Amino acid sequence: MILPAKCRVAILNLSPKKSWSYYSSDFVYLDKEMVKGFVAQLNDSPRIYDASFLPSMLVPKKKTIDGLRAAAARYQADLLLTYRSECEDFQKYNILNPNQNKAYCTVEAVVIDTRSGIIPFTAIATNEFTAEKSEQDFNFTETRKKAEMKALGTGLGEISTQLRMFVEGLPLL
Repeated sequence: MILPAKCRVAILNLSPKKSWSYYSSDFVYLDKEMVKGFVAQLNDSPRIYDASFLPSMLVPKKKTIDGLRAAAARYQADLLLTYRSECEDFQKYNILNPNQNKAYCTVEAVVIDTRSGIIPFTAIATNEFTAEKSEQDFNFTETRKKAEMKALGTGLGEISTQLRMFVEGLPLL
C-alpha cells in the first residue's frame, strides 16, 4: 500500500450511542477532551494533514463497508478509521471496597483505504482502570462511568499511536 506524502483520515465512531453521556455536563466535557486528544495525536503525524470526524450527514443508514468507503471518498479522505468501543465494569470488585470500581474497555479499529477498499490496518486495545468515588461524584454510577471513560481514552490513544506508526512507515506515493 502506498499513500500520498500527506493524507486525510476520516474518523467514524461505530459504538452504540451512550445514554449516560447526557447524564452530566462533566461527561460531555470528558468525552470532548478524550476525542480532542485522540484527533490531535493523529494530526501530529507528519504524514496526516487532516484527521477529522466524518460528518454524520454523509454516513449511510446501512453501514456497509462499501457505503462507508463511498462516504469517506466524498469527504476526500484517503483513509477511513472506524472504531467501536465496549466497556464493562467489575461489579464484584466493589464488594471489597464499595468506593472503588474497575472498568475494562476494548477499542477495536479498522482502517479502510478509500481508493482500493482494502483494509490495511486493524488494531485492538484493551485497558483496565480503577476509579475511586470522590466527593465531587454525585453517586457511584458517575464514578463508574468516569472509570470507563478513562480506560476508553487510553485505548483510543493506543489506537492512534499504532495507526501513526503504520502510516508513517508506508512508502510515499
